[in-house]
Amino acid sequence: MKKLLLLLFITACASNQTEEQRGTRCPPIKCPPVVVAPPVVVAPPVVVAPPVVVAPPVVVTPELPKDFNYGKYTPKGIGGGGTMMSYSISPFNNNIFVATDMGTLFRSPNKGVNWIAINHNSVFVDSDIDAQSPVGFFPDTTSVMYSSKNQSNNSPKISKDLGVTWKESNLKLESGEIVKFYKTDIDNKALYIATDRKVYKTLDSGETFTTVIVAQAKGLFINKSDMFIATSDGVFLNNKLIIQKKIRVFAAGVSDGALTIAFSDSDPLACNEVKQFEGEYGSGAVASHLNNCGYLWVWDASGVTKTNQVVGDHIKMAHNDSKTIYVTGSRFWIKQYGTKISKSLDKGKTFTTVLNQIDYDKTPFQSWDRNKIEYSAVALDIGWYDSGYLSFDINDLNSNELGGTGLFFLHHSLDGGKTWLAPFTKFADTGEKQAGKYWQSTGLEVTTAYKAEFHPTNPKLLYVAQADIGGICSEDAGNKFRICRVERFNSIYDFAFTSNDQEIFTAVGTHHDYPMNWYAGKMTQAEGGIFLSQDRGRTYKRLTPNNATFNKQFLSVAYSLSTKTLYAGSHGYGLAVSKDNGATWSFTSSGLPTGDLIIPKIEINQTTNDVYLLVSGDYPNFTNTAKTGIYVLKNGTTTWKLLRGVVNKPTGVAYPLWAYPTSFAVDFKSNTLWLTDYENNKNWMATGIWKSVDNGATWNMVSQYTHPLSIVIDDENADNVFVNGLNNWNTGGPLFSKDGGKTWANDKDMIHQKAGYSVTIDPNDKTQIFYSTFGGALLYGTRP
Repeated sequence: MKKLLLLLFITACASNQTEEQRGTRCPPIKCPPVVVAPPVVVAPPVVVAPPVVVAPPVVVTPELPKDFNYGKYTPKGIGGGGTMMSYSISPFNNNIFVATDMGTLFRSPNKGVNWIAINHNSVFVDSDIDAQSPVGFFPDTTSVMYSSKNQSNNSPKISKDLGVTWKESNLKLESGEIVKFYKTDIDNKALYIATDRKVYKTLDSGETFTTVIVAQAKGLFINKSDMFIATSDGVFLNNKLIIQKKIRVFAAGVSDGALTIAFSDSDPLACNEVKQFEGEYGSGAVASHLNNCGYLWVWDASGVTKTNQVVGDHIKMAHNDSKTIYVTGSRFWIKQYGTKISKSLDKGKTFTTVLNQIDYDKTPFQSWDRNKIEYSAVALDIGWYDSGYLSFDINDLNSNELGGTGLFFLHHSLDGGKTWLAPFTKFADTGEKQAGKYWQSTGLEVTTAYKAEFHPTNPKLLYVAQADIGGICSEDAGNKFRICRVERFNSIYDFAFTSNDQEIFTAVGTHHDYPMNWYAGKMTQAEGGIFLSQDRGRTYKRLTPNNATFNKQFLSVAYSLSTKTLYAGSHGYGLAVSKDNGATWSFTSSGLPTGDLIIPKIEINQTTNDVYLLVSGDYPNFTNTAKTGIYVLKNGTTTWKLLRGVVNKPTGVAYPLWAYPTSFAVDFKSNTLWLTDYENNKNWMATGIWKSVDNGATWNMVSQYTHPLSIVIDDENADNVFVNGLNNWNTGGPLFSKDGGKTWANDKDMIHQKAGYSVTIDPNDKTQIFYSTFGGALLYGTRP
């Protein structure tokens, strides 16, 4: 085994150096003998010429840079509440990066005060949270590197201008190879790229790369000419095994002539006390906790010491600080112990807890002191739910700056953990931060906004149907927002209104992300219903009965002002109707197809009282493809009629049409109908934007579009049409037509190209629009 490892590891001193160079940069170091488990306390090698200790910068929050510009569209909403990862702090300047599982990499040029989303055409983030890397920082201080699982040609991306513009790097990874972390070697002007298979090095800011080792590294530290590499088998110094121990997590730092290495083993006894909660949490959850736990070990001049400190997923040390060690819990730990952060200032001899988002050992549950952590809308209105840190980072030249991200939160400290900022949102109200208050965006919008709707009698009232945090409301046309969630439900999918601007109806459910992936099908496990608020979304009462028949996820709701009738489209159970303002309900099916009916949209012509609804496909069986489309219930009738005559098949298309319609629009001033359908049945090139000018008698595809999610027409000029959705295979994204669909263009200024959802024209200024997106909430700006 030792022979094999020696073959895998390449010495830190390049083989093409002269004897004189090797003698200068790589002085001989006496390595201790191989340590067998349990490890023998051995003297570490002499640390020769440690780097000069760089004094930490003064802790200040930088102001907005003078050249800061969101571009054409400004982010709106309330940040947080969605999965954030790849948290990365530059040691050279004020830049911080963070990614989300919905596709977007964000950059802050001023330590989190403001954030800019990077265009999806430059970098797109894969949704696999276990396959994400942080951002790597080149020693030239202005170049950065990032890799996501889905990068084209298996090449990480490089930016030479701190993340403004990007290009593919010259590093070609193997198929399925994933970057795990980067390590900057400031002394030798190098960047190391550690994957799940190898470690690479570049000395020229990413122009060329060489392979350093053929193994997966758990951690890496370079001190002048000495390279310490941790693998699952132990710690190696310049090829020599110096600590033989199964290692999960690794960090190191050097200062005042002293080197300290910190690492964690995989000893489940470290967390053995959680077995007492097996009856409450289950044996599987407890086993997962134990499998992601271990003791902290410290290696310094005194030898190898096992501490009593428990370690979960992360150990962090700044390169120039050998005394300060941070450890976190694990996202696989129960009772939200994963959000704990502990800090040592004496090389691991003693630790203090510097953050525990919420203490589930207290009754009632107790959140961290608001004087020590910045409270946010998500924390106050939704709760402190977060299992742990998906990513965690420290400024490599300043141990006082660190932070981490989870499923709901991002917290950042500039003073060594004494206080923590929540840089994903900004308080925009008076008095103390409390539930129901108003907030503004910092640009880090990471949740999904399905749609935005203005109240028809009060254009200052804006309601956003949203995932994860339920929904948000604005009473000043979108300048600031408050959370208007319905009970415990994950998503508001739709709104309907009366003439009273205090009242809104909502369609809600416990499952997000319709119609992505398996969410396209009937939601048999989802709960939800139709709710009414009579105070602009502050409180709600349930209208649909809370029983097995009606406690279902609903995707759409519409209200007839003249007949006082509510129509509600469910996620697989058909159409529910109430003719008495929601007092009583029944499912109706006259004229509609049988089987699993998904109804994602309902629209009412309030002048004629004609009701239109969309029947989508019964994914994954697709048995109703011939009967999907727009149905109309004409005023005074009782049977729904399908507005689907002849659907002309585009040239070259061999698949059935309209397997999964997602949206429609009706021009009430003419006989023109629009429909979009979505490819999820291998119906390649058969989906797109469809138009009928004869009230549904004939339909033609006016543009191929693989994954459209919404279509909207301008009520003042029906030739202006907007379609939004996912941009896959270079088709899709935010499209618009100014000639009734004859020609289409992509709004390239909209940064969330691969994650669009809907469009809303601002009634207060018809030259402006809101884009709603998957994982980017709202963007506001001049309509194309």
